[in-house]
Amino acid sequence: MVDLKDIPELHDKIIISTAKYLNLPLITKDKALQNIQHIKTIW
Repeated sequence: MVDLKDIPELHDKIIISTAKYLNLPLITKDKALQNIQHIKTIW
């Protein structure tokens, strides 16, 4: 499960939560977001 306390930026929390809720991958080159477990990223 994604722990939103580990994500410091509010906008990133919203993006991660939305992707998780919709069960969609993220398109990002942000290494911090790519390293989050349970979220599939593309790029």
